[in-house]
Amino acid sequence: MTEIRRGRLEEHDKILDFINLVFSMAHRPHDFEYMYPNLYRAEPGYMEHFYTLWEDGELRCCVLCEPRVLSVGGEKLNVIGIGNVATHHRALGKGYMTRLMGQIVEDMKADGVHLSCLGGKRLRYNHFGYELAGNCFDLSFSPNDAKAIYPDFDASAWRFEKVTFEDREMLGSLKRFYEAMPVHYDYDDEHFYYRMEHEGANLYAVFGKNGELAGFTAFRAEDGRLGLLELCAADENRADIALALALQTEKPVSFASSEWQVPYLDRIIDISGDLVRTGSSMWSVLSWKEPVRAFLTFKKTYSDLKKGKLVIGVENGVKIAVEVGEGVSVEYTDDEADISFEGLRGIRAIFGAYPHHFFASGLSGEKLDLADSWFPLPLCKSGSEAV
Repeated sequence: MTEIRRGRLEEHDKILDFINLVFSMAHRPHDFEYMYPNLYRAEPGYMEHFYTLWEDGELRCCVLCEPRVLSVGGEKLNVIGIGNVATHHRALGKGYMTRLMGQIVEDMKADGVHLSCLGGKRLRYNHFGYELAGNCFDLSFSPNDAKAIYPDFDASAWRFEKVTFEDREMLGSLKRFYEAMPVHYDYDDEHFYYRMEHEGANLYAVFGKNGELAGFTAFRAEDGRLGLLELCAADENRADIALALALQTEKPVSFASSEWQVPYLDRIIDISGDLVRTGSSMWSVLSWKEPVRAFLTFKKTYSDLKKGKLVIGVENGVKIAVEVGEGVSVEYTDDEADISFEGLRGIRAIFGAYPHHFFASGLSGEKLDLADSWFPLPLCKSGSEAV
């Protein structure tokens, strides 16, 4: 007998042992409770985020479905983060995961989820409606680059102080910096901290020239370099904080920047090895109206968008009428489409890193100019990226 249901608190150890076994056999030794302490706690409200499939009382598949709320310019979007897609090695090839993911997608649509994201093999997850999308810019630079171009930069003017979960007052101050970002997830204090404290990463408060709190960063040291998971500060301070971190640690720094932050990173771009635009994850769009409206409205706050209207067939006969004037309007419609996309191409056209390729196949002139002005929408994992 096959049963699909949510995980239960009393199954914490069994589920953790199961996913550690599956991933350790497939990749490298895993200890998910250590790696992501914000997700796998033996407390009420955590194991229920797992979908599990049981065959004759034995756990055969499980998938983590973490619910989050993404705030985009004040509009709230329901997002499900997918992780730990695991099938027991003796149950491979029986179609269990296809059944489980099918149930998850069906439930997400019924529950009003707008977006879902995951990481993994593209062709595998295309089958479940996920496609490469989102966009961010990857940058990296070395301390020698910084010294050569900015010999007078005073890195000592910035101070980095490690923050632990016990520093509740400081955490509250850092969380306010994060929540001031135009795009951010709504976290409680515990999740805000522990999502950055994983796999050897640490959270640091950053103090500026006059000793005032200027923001925070979280980073992990790997292969002699610092990988920034997050850098959250006022626009005018972001580049200087990254420079100070590289110079104080004497390590190269790499990080990802969201689209709207790039204008404030000229000092880094001038010494960066490259500025590479890339997708941020694999995404599934479960409801088109709200995400397109939210991200296009937000993009209008920092970009001069052309005024006009496009009707876009986004997938399987679903069409949206998108109009930019003094404001932004997005509605489902039965009107004739200016362009239609089959399969998952609509996700990459609207939310992907290079939409012109997709729109140019069916639009020209003023209509193509509209698409080039509006897209890609600035979908990313978080306001300061990378987590």
